[in-house]
Amino acid sequence: MEATIKFSRKYASQMSNKKFHVLSFFNGFHGRTYGALSATAQDKFHEGFGPLLEGFHYAPLNDVEATLKSLDKYDYAAILVEPSRAKAAF
Repeated sequence: MEATIKFSRKYASQMSNKKFHVLSFFNGFHGRTYGALSATAQDKFHEGFGPLLEGFHYAPLNDVEATLKSLDKYDYAAILVEPSRAKAAF
């Protein structure tokens, strides 16, 4: 995740110095490194590590309207979605 954030910001910076923002979604978990923690939209993981990295924004997952509103606000370098496979209960 850390490399994804770095490569995305590096590539986007070639187009614009304002294109560094990252959008992720509430209740996701991206890891415990500093960049990944900044991308994780859960306050319980942020406690004690602030301030987090600048430019991370969050939207509700599966809410297209809210996501589109978020996309209109900033020049994004990346949108992070980490699918996970839930165990089926049989």
